Amino acid sequence: MEVRHQTSLADARVAARRTMRVRKARDVRRRLDAVIAAVDALDMPWGVWADTVRQDVETRHGVAYPAPIEDADAIVLGDAEYGAALDCGTALDQVKQALQATLASFNQAEQFR
Repeated sequence: MEVRHQTSLADARVAARRTMRVRKARDVRRRLDAVIAAVDALDMPWGVWADTVRQDVETRHGVAYPAPIEDADAIVLGDAEYGAALDCGTALDQVKQALQATLASFNQAEQFR
């Protein structure tokens, strides 16, 4: 009888751990999804902000629309302020990719349970 009780207790512990793991996995997945959605939601405000930076740079260099300056893009793209704004967008894209890779790795790890 003692052995059966120990086995039942061990089985109960395993079941409890499994239940907790499922709950924690759901929580991790939910939080990762929320962070990915939040970073995705930054695309539009970042784009609008970067466009205002470009407009300021164009004005500062005297190449603002509708000025027919052939090298306007080269001038604007060579500006450090606009370059920093573009670098910010690149960093946001890298964050999204890293989060999506993290979620994919997490999902793969959870397939083994």
